[in-house]
Amino acid sequence: MIHPWVSFLDPDSRIRDLYGKFPERSEVQLQSLHLRPAGPTILMRVDLPTFPEKVPAAWVQAGCDTVQATLEFLAVEEVSASLPRLPREVEISGRSLGGQMAAFKVTGQDIDVRFHAVGRLRAGHVSAYRRTVSDDAEKSRRHFFLGVVDSMRYQAIPDPWEEAFHGKL
Repeated sequence: MIHPWVSFLDPDSRIRDLYGKFPERSEVQLQSLHLRPAGPTILMRVDLPTFPEKVPAAWVQAGCDTVQATLEFLAVEEVSASLPRLPREVEISGRSLGGQMAAFKVTGQDIDVRFHAVGRLRAGHVSAYRRTVSDDAEKSRRHFFLGVVDSMRYQAIPDPWEEAFHGKL
C-alpha cells in the first residue's frame, strides 16, 4: 500500500510540534536533493504544502508563509533518478517492504527518483520564510530557523557547497 511521506516521519520530529496533526499530503516543492555516500543518505530540502497555525512569534512578525525542512533518508540503495532543474512540485510517497525498509518514489514534471531506504524519516533544518513573487533567488530570502544552532549560523539558505548545512541534519 502506498502512503504519503508524512506516514514515515519520525514521531519525535520537531516539525510535528509545529503542525500538531500533520497534513496527510504527499505534495511538496523540492528545492534540492543531495546524494551522500556516507550512510548512504539522500537529503531533500522541501517546502511544505501548508503553513502551520502554531508557529514562533518571530515567524508571524516577519510575515512568513512557507515552512521549509530537510528530509533525511538513511541506508539508501537501488537509486534511479531523472532530475530536471529545481525547484519543482513533486509528490513523495512510499510503501513498506517489510522489516525496516521502504520503497520511496519522488515524481513530478520531468522528475522520477526511486530508491529503497529505512522507513523512518528525520526532518531537520526547519525554517520559515516569506515567499515572494518578484524575487526568485533563494539566497536572498530571509529564513527564520527553528533550531538554535541554525538560527545563530544562518539567515538564508547557504550555498550548496556549505557542508555543515547541506551535508547532514
